[in-house]
Amino acid sequence: MWEKPNSWTILRIVLVFPIAFILWLIGWSYTPFASIYSLPLTLALVWLMSIGLLSDYIDGRLARKYQSQSKLGAFLDPLADKIFYLTIFWLMIPILGRTLFILTLAVESLLMIQRVVKLSLGSGNIKANVFGKAKAVFQFSAIFSFALNLLFSQLFDLRLPLEYRLQYNELIIGTMEFILFTLPPLLAWIGFALSLASLTCQLLNLNLKKS
Repeated sequence: MWEKPNSWTILRIVLVFPIAFILWLIGWSYTPFASIYSLPLTLALVWLMSIGLLSDYIDGRLARKYQSQSKLGAFLDPLADKIFYLTIFWLMIPILGRTLFILTLAVESLLMIQRVVKLSLGSGNIKANVFGKAKAVFQFSAIFSFALNLLFSQLFDLRLPLEYRLQYNELIIGTMEFILFTLPPLLAWIGFALSLASLTCQLLNLNLKKS
């Protein structure tokens, strides 16, 4: 079963539901359960996110290894990517900002529409261009840094009052805050710019392949 690329693609879609539920428990719910088990829940969340991100690599590798590319896979793979990434980006709005999420949603939706049109017409190159491949890397990195944000926020309470934070080295705290709170939106903005470049190339029929 797990040798089939579409199995990993479908898994990526299914993982969205437990990821969203756990984020609700530890982020939006103030129940005693969420408070007591916040660290185990966060560890489970990071684990599920890692599987989802890894599945994006595995399904493509399996498709190339067994030469099992199909129209269904060509449709499901980008659809699963967009459901997975955009759902997590929606949950990351407090960090990324609403504007970035809406812009990313709009561009990714247009990319999906043009892919569906090409598949239905049976013409054109539907493979991701160099901008699309680079975009995936930056979106992956934004979500991974967000996962680290959640994990380290449990291990080191960076929002403690200043007098309690003096026990930590200020340079370490400053570096951690940059990596955990500034890096995710920065990477996501770069990913958006690359998505826009990918869409522009697709609309202009520029066939840019990864070198």
